[in-house]
Amino acid sequence: MKPHPLEFRQRIVAAVDQQEHTIEEVAALFGVSERYVYQLLKSRRETGDLSPLPQGGGAPLKLDEAKLLELAREATGARVEPLPAYSPDFNPKEGCISKVKAELKRVNANTVRKLRNALRRAYAKVALADIRGWFRHCGYSVP
Repeated sequence: MKPHPLEFRQRIVAAVDQQEHTIEEVAALFGVSERYVYQLLKSRRETGDLSPLPQGGGAPLKLDEAKLLELAREATGARVEPLPAYSPDFNPKEGCISKVKAELKRVNANTVRKLRNALRRAYAKVALADIRGWFRHCGYSVP
C-alpha cells in the first residue's frame, strides 16, 4: 500500500491546527483513522516533517563482512574461533534437553499441573556447572 501524498498529510494537519474540529472528526472527514492523525502530529512534533518514511524494496545494503569483523575485533578486543560443524552431539542445548527429559520421565507426571511442577523442578536442577560442561563438551571455550 502506497503512503499518502505529502499534500494530503499537510491538509490533515492543517485541519487539526485550525481547531474547528476534533481529531476524531478530522479523521472521519479525510477517511483515515484517528491513530493515523495522531501519528502525523507526532511526526511533525518530533521531526518537523510530514514526508512519508522510505519503504523497503530498494537495493540491499552491502556490507563488507571482513571489514566489519575487523572493526568489531579492534573495538572489543575479541577473538574469533571457528565453530565446529553442526551435529546434535556438538549442540549444548541437547545436554540440557536430555537432563530435563530424564527428570520428567522419572516423575511420570500425568496431569497438566503435575507436568508444570515437574518442569519447574527439572529446570531448577540445571546447574551452572552443567551448562559449562555442555559447552566444553561441544568444543567451546568457557571461562
